[in-house]
Amino acid sequence: METQRKIKFEEAKLNRLKLLQSKKHFQERRQATRKKIELGGLVIKAKIDHLPKDILLGAFVHIAEQLELDQNCEIFFKQKGSLAFLETKDNKK
Repeated sequence: METQRKIKFEEAKLNRLKLLQSKKHFQERRQATRKKIELGGLVIKAKIDHLPKDILLGAFVHIAEQLELDQNCEIFFKQKGSLAFLETKDNKK
């Protein structure tokens, strides 16, 4: 009888762990989806959503390469992006 009680206890513990794992997986998927939506929003905000996917990907690859080669590019892009966000906020007012 004691052995069966221990087995049930361990099974319940395992089920709780599975539930926690499932919740964590769901949260990670939700965060990944949110990030993708935000990135898509940036493409729209930059007004380049009319471009074909291969051109967009090529541009992103080029940007990534430039960022690796030149740290000044990161500063430049950050300033340009900050200005674009400010302009968007000003236009909404």
